[in-house]
Amino acid sequence: MWNLIIRDIAFLLFVAALVLFLRDKRSKKRRRRGVALAATLIAAITLSLCRIENVFYTFPTAESVAAYACGDDVNCIVDGKSSSLILYTDEDSYTMMIAPRQKSGYKIGTDIRTKRVLEYLGDGYAVYILEYMGIEDHYIYIVGRGDTSEISVEDSCNSKFVEFKEENVFGNVEFTDYQALAFIEEYTEGYTVTITSGGESITITA
Repeated sequence: MWNLIIRDIAFLLFVAALVLFLRDKRSKKRRRRGVALAATLIAAITLSLCRIENVFYTFPTAESVAAYACGDDVNCIVDGKSSSLILYTDEDSYTMMIAPRQKSGYKIGTDIRTKRVLEYLGDGYAVYILEYMGIEDHYIYIVGRGDTSEISVEDSCNSKFVEFKEENVFGNVEFTDYQALAFIEEYTEGYTVTITSGGESITITA
């Protein structure tokens, strides 16, 4: 809640400054309107992509930045060497944020600096490998649905996966929703991850 309030306050302060500018009679009317429109667009885009809090505040722990930026529906936090991956629920869908760590603490991660190194969609699973600009940490996130709860995952770096399994029924069909995420400590080219479900395995190579 507080993150939204701060962003709203920042935008209102900008609007107030813009109103004062428009009331300046020394500027030409057409020029004032053009500048006002451009400034409003720039401010809206900047506030939607960036976090103004990062300018003046650093969070002491990954848990504190998660509580502030992700609300009460934090499912899991996976720590890396220079960041943490936060999995949380936003409007009934799972969302991830990589929070970069500095010497003084954590900053709020932004989507514009998060990159998908790998995106695999197939065989009933979606596999993503994520990194954050300026940081060498890599994370893997797997989500899928199987007809058995006997689902496991392992990779070529012996990463420690955090797994979530939820058995569901739709009509007469029973299935298992599956999620797994991990920090890849030594990510290199040729990295592989293997998903095993019901005795059958698929291997994905980055």
